[in-house]
Amino acid sequence: MGTIRDSSRSRRRASALLLLQLALLLSYPGAAGAQYFGRNKVQYQDFDWRVLHADHFDIHFYPEEATAVGDAARMAERWYDRLSRVFQHEFRRKPVILYADHADFQQTNVIPGLIGEATGGVTEALKNRVVLPFTGAQCRQRGLRSLAIVNSQQEKV
Repeated sequence: MGTIRDSSRSRRRASALLLLQLALLLSYPGAAGAQYFGRNKVQYQDFDWRVLHADHFDIHFYPEEATAVGDAARMAERWYDRLSRVFQHEFRRKPVILYADHADFQQTNVIPGLIGEATGGVTEALKNRVVLPFTGAQCRQRGLRSLAIVNSQQEKV
């Protein structure tokens, strides 16, 4: 009978330990991103925004990136032509907001919340816009713009 008491006692201990671990796990605070509410994103500079009206896009930019905006508009229109044929769908004008670099992109107030280092751009379905930083790498930039246009095409189909 001593072994039966010992085994039931050890089961109770194991159950109590399991419940304690579960309680500790459930009481553990959530991710730091959940603690964002009430904080303001730091904006280090004011931007002098301009708009380039392409055939299917309104590209918002500021003078620091003015030389590259024409290329960006041309590439976006090319991708639009290709993808509208593939998806057999056309959309109305879409705003594209371009930032000169990732540091400027991280301080945007267009997107709520903090933007991580690995975020290469955002496609917002509800507001029907694309937000991207220029990275300097032409091939990567083409890929990001095409991905953003694909996302916006898929959202409408």
